[in-house]
Amino acid sequence: FSNRFRNCRHFLFGKKDRYLWRRNDFSGDWNFFKSTKHVCRATSIDSYRKDRKTYQKTIKHRSLPNSETIENYINDRFIFFSEYLESPNLSPKINIVEHKDDSEHFTLEYCCIDAHHQIVTILELLKSHKFIVSEIHHPILSINAKKTNIEVANHFDTNISHTYIEFFSNFDSTSLSSFKKNLAQRLKTTIQSSYDQINIISKLTEISESLKLKPNSSEWASLSEWLLNFNFSFFGYIESRNLKTFSRSLGICRDSKFKKPIEAFIKANKNEAYFVTTSIISPIQRFDRLMVLSLPDPKNNCTHFFTGILKRSSLLTKSTET
Repeated sequence: FSNRFRNCRHFLFGKKDRYLWRRNDFSGDWNFFKSTKHVCRATSIDSYRKDRKTYQKTIKHRSLPNSETIENYINDRFIFFSEYLESPNLSPKINIVEHKDDSEHFTLEYCCIDAHHQIVTILELLKSHKFIVSEIHHPILSINAKKTNIEVANHFDTNISHTYIEFFSNFDSTSLSSFKKNLAQRLKTTIQSSYDQINIISKLTEISESLKLKPNSSEWASLSEWLLNFNFSFFGYIESRNLKTFSRSLGICRDSKFKKPIEAFIKANKNEAYFVTTSIISPIQRFDRLMVLSLPDPKNNCTHFFTGILKRSSLLTKSTET
């Protein structure tokens, strides 16, 4: 799109031979994202028009056949993004539209705070509803606290995921309504989990270090270290007193929809230390059954419970550690 877009982490993929919108697809300087008004302000429109031909060559037989369509597409995306920025709490903005010429062809567009595993979760959700994805545009941008400056994604400001997906479905409106409801829930869950990710990992790191100092706890310390070494996706945490009262919740465990069944599972398992699979389906990444790691802490008279799923790499790799 622009110099503001060029260095973003963004993807567009449909079929395997259609991997477009990489870093240097646009070299023009289209600074319309500097303003949150519903007007595209091009500071270097001539440069944009020169590079448009280069960009068109990468499009081939896709759904943006000419320069006018590209320009209209960019304008529409900007309007949607700027409307999202006007929301007070940056709550997810979702829109699903049926194509005029094809009743089975739909466009999903949403803006929300970026989070770990977010795009993977949404693709998995589309797959679970048996929708066929044809295209994905997924730029990630950063905005400052006052929403007056927009840059490429960074670690200092709020990162916003602006996702545009085209998919096909031969189901009725009820299925789409159910999908939209589930989508809102999944976006909220991924944001909660990502927000508490550092605290969850820091907590397990702290416990792992304390386990090394205790007799007969070396195996649990080794397991904790292995999980922390990019072999496990942590989605939630609960701290319990006497396996009856729960004093602290992080990640997906903040949501009562997932907190209650996890608490019920904890109460039903009287073992002090364990690492087991539950019957609760993960709402993030792969929709596999959640796992729970239980580590008692006699010093503080509590038990720590971490929940998530094993990373696929740890499951597929032939590893003696696994």
